[in-house]
Amino acid sequence: MLSYGKGERKVKVEIAKRKTTSSFEMKNYLGIPVLVMKKEDMIAGKLSALLTRKKFASRDLFDLLFFLKQGWKINEELVKQKTNFSLPQALKKAIKVVRKVPKNKVLNGIGELLEPDQKQSMKEKLKEDLIFQIRLYLEAGKKGKEMRRI
Repeated sequence: MLSYGKGERKVKVEIAKRKTTSSFEMKNYLGIPVLVMKKEDMIAGKLSALLTRKKFASRDLFDLLFFLKQGWKINEELVKQKTNFSLPQALKKAIKVVRKVPKNKVLNGIGELLEPDQKQSMKEKLKEDLIFQIRLYLEAGKKGKEMRRI
């Protein structure tokens, strides 16, 4: 965890040594070259985590919503490798998983990252917004359209 001073947001950097089939690219972060997972693999990993994680992590909902709102394309092959589901199957299953999340668990582990006025809004709308974005992605896929910011 990196901290830039009192009152500033912290940056979490995770380093994993396990083997992966994800693709990476070099990015510049504060003047330092850093190898970063490609967006399409990051969102595929997050979708896969939502579907396969043994213990629920609310960050999966929050991150997946953010990525989908940015219009990120999902690496279908990576989803298939990690879940054994086609992308449409994985997305439909994700909707079911999101629906089952109890409202009182939606902010577990991420509430401290939100401003007080954001917490209530997220608690009320996160699941609904995420399901909406997943459905948009599914519809765009059916019509063969590229996702774009909505």
